[in-house]
Amino acid sequence: MTGKVVTVTAAEGYRGAHGLPAVAATLRVDKTVKGSVKGAIKLQTGFNGEDCGLAELLMNAVANDLPVTLELARIRKAPNQFWVHSCAFHRLETR
Repeated sequence: MTGKVVTVTAAEGYRGAHGLPAVAATLRVDKTVKGSVKGAIKLQTGFNGEDCGLAELLMNAVANDLPVTLELARIRKAPNQFWVHSCAFHRLETR
């Protein structure tokens, strides 16, 4: 899935789907390779490093107005929300 990261938020006390400190982002989907994800979706990820987070990539995408290509993992019982991590495919695109 390729899209534009619209917002990235890290809040004190915020916990993601796995109960760990997390970063939330909103992504506007531009293109899907597999599946039928459309519109704006919510992403969750760790901060980087040992928690396999992609916070730095998402913030870089916002700061430089660049699209990202990500492999998404659906969060059960959370409609339109997905987990992204560094062990899955991820790439900051260039213009």
